[in-house]
Amino acid sequence: MSVQTFRKTPIALAITTAVTMLIATNLQAGQIVTDAPEGEALKTAVNTPNQQFGFGGWDLSNISVNIVSVEDFATVTGSYNPADGSYTSMVLGDSFESVITTGGEVRGLLHGKDWPTGEPSGIKIINGDLETKQGRPENCIMTTSYLDNGGPTLCSSPFQSHKRFKINLQPTTVAGVEAGLGSPVEISFNLKEGDTSTQRYQVLQKINNYTGKRLNGYSIEVFDAEGLPNPELTVSIGLGENPSNGDEPATDIWDIESRANFSHGLWGPIDQHFDSNGFFDSTRVYYTPAVGSNSISYAGPMLGGNYQELFGNWLPSIWEPTGVFHDDDFNPLTDATLKAFWGDPLKTGTNAWHKGNEDNWEIATEEDLLTWSGDWYAQGPVEDVLNLGVNYIVNVGDNTAIGNKFTIRITPSVDSDQVEPAYVADVAPEPGYDESEGIVVVDITPIPEDEPDSEEVTDDETVVEDDTAAEDDAVVEDDTIVEDDVVAEDDTVVEDDVVAEDDTVVEDDVVAEDDTVVEDDVVAEDDTVVEDDTVVEEPAVAARPEEELVLEGSALITVGVADNDLNTDPLARETVEIAVTSDHGETEMLTLTETDINTSRFIGYLNAHASNEATVDNDGKLNLNKHTNLKATYVDNKYGEQTTPETVETELAIEVAELPAETETSSSGGGSFNTFLIMLLGTLGIRGLFARRKLRANNTK
Repeated sequence: MSVQTFRKTPIALAITTAVTMLIATNLQAGQIVTDAPEGEALKTAVNTPNQQFGFGGWDLSNISVNIVSVEDFATVTGSYNPADGSYTSMVLGDSFESVITTGGEVRGLLHGKDWPTGEPSGIKIINGDLETKQGRPENCIMTTSYLDNGGPTLCSSPFQSHKRFKINLQPTTVAGVEAGLGSPVEISFNLKEGDTSTQRYQVLQKINNYTGKRLNGYSIEVFDAEGLPNPELTVSIGLGENPSNGDEPATDIWDIESRANFSHGLWGPIDQHFDSNGFFDSTRVYYTPAVGSNSISYAGPMLGGNYQELFGNWLPSIWEPTGVFHDDDFNPLTDATLKAFWGDPLKTGTNAWHKGNEDNWEIATEEDLLTWSGDWYAQGPVEDVLNLGVNYIVNVGDNTAIGNKFTIRITPSVDSDQVEPAYVADVAPEPGYDESEGIVVVDITPIPEDEPDSEEVTDDETVVEDDTAAEDDAVVEDDTIVEDDVVAEDDTVVEDDVVAEDDTVVEDDVVAEDDTVVEDDVVAEDDTVVEDDTVVEEPAVAARPEEELVLEGSALITVGVADNDLNTDPLARETVEIAVTSDHGETEMLTLTETDINTSRFIGYLNAHASNEATVDNDGKLNLNKHTNLKATYVDNKYGEQTTPETVETELAIEVAELPAETETSSSGGGSFNTFLIMLLGTLGIRGLFARRKLRANNTK
């Protein structure tokens, strides 16, 4: 990144001095109420079971906090006490929803992370976080979530630590509005009495479009206890608020692309957090809000990447596109990766399953769709197209003048273009295969190694601080994407929206295990077993082309067959048995189970790991040496009108990066394998729950 330098003028010196004085304001002045400790004590703060951390600042007089099931966000599973922030015990599958009433009607639904990462009520107040950098306030208004180590997330917590609360704007905010500003959602905050100095609060927030109408912007305003603008209560977007270390003028906290933007995982370049370009575009998508003394607003076209070209301006949930997602780290608690979406990016007039921009919008093949039919894949809404991450600061002054309470008012701006995208009426097809020609695929997903905790730092002790506009940006949902409040130095635009600070924290999102296996316990039908005498020299049907992958540890091998002739009972999940062989002489007979009734797609799994151990046939796992070629063979007993069995094969080339030291093995497969099998099956037991949670498409949420 190039950094421009400027000679300081008397005016610049005055601005720098004023900003520095503002940032250095006493921590005890102008504060919002909270029960969280401050300063040094905040660094070692821990949560109390069934008690919200950072309670007391959010005024709950117009809020109803509900503990609900993630299945439907309607079934009540517990209760929250607004008087003290306590709540009944929560279990896996519980979440919360805070209903915001404004003007006598429900206008917003506030969400954070589901339990155990998040807790009700959804907003907490942090004062005196001494670890914030680059001009960001030491105080913040953020969501109620926790780090992997059990401690609460703070203003300065690391990348993807889920700091943003999300307000789903409801249809009542745009009722009767054809274009322009609608009706606001209001959230209020209690101030400590008697403070007279200014205190800065960063608001870590997303605005999500569940209004039922296309939007083209938003307005955020702050008002005192009387509902009026007040010179003691202002807003800013970080312009000139990052003080310099020397004689240079102060710089902006957030560059122009970071003040209000959409998911980096969908629209963004490769950077230190993302090893690939965004699914839809490598260019950020954003709005450029204007700022007044008590307001921030924008109404106009989407800027930057190709969002508006693909979908029009800011989509409502009723028009969100459908995608195919892969849970590639085998952890239902993290965001899944978008593999394809249903639409027409090339403007051909025909919708189809398309891969991303980096793949030139290639249409997914039947082999791709078969590979994406496994337990670790799911079809659902691409929710992050709805979610606008905003960065702004509220400056709170003399509480006696403000009235010991202030309100943030969020109002959507309705776009004049309300044309429905063509893919909405042309609903994405359910998974299925209706051809007589059998196909077979084999795929491999590396199992990620355990990563360091969020508390660990890299050797150079650098920390990347990210409160960004795209917190959970990964590409699904909820919550995705990717939090990284970035700072542009000296008016330089930073393409990736993230500037490393003096200290940088390692990510901690991925839960990894060593050996993985998922095997179906279904016995194959006799007539589907591969018979040696039916194998022919050449495959009769073209299979997936040979691929090569470099493996560094354990992996999950997915094997799939699609053949409509196998679907003899449309009311039952059927099975087929196929052979998987390696060129080192190992053979595994694998039972594949239909992905659902009447889909004609069959999936099965094998555990694989880099090993010098001797191979054992049919032990439920594959040992992969330095160079290994896997072959999956399926005998298609009926091919169109033919009744002579035909052989369908596909191969996968695997390069092992580094083999572990040779250890003794046994035909049972080893204790670690069996232990991990039990763990994985336990995860699979709850996976459906999380898939529904992460990919739900409830238009009122």
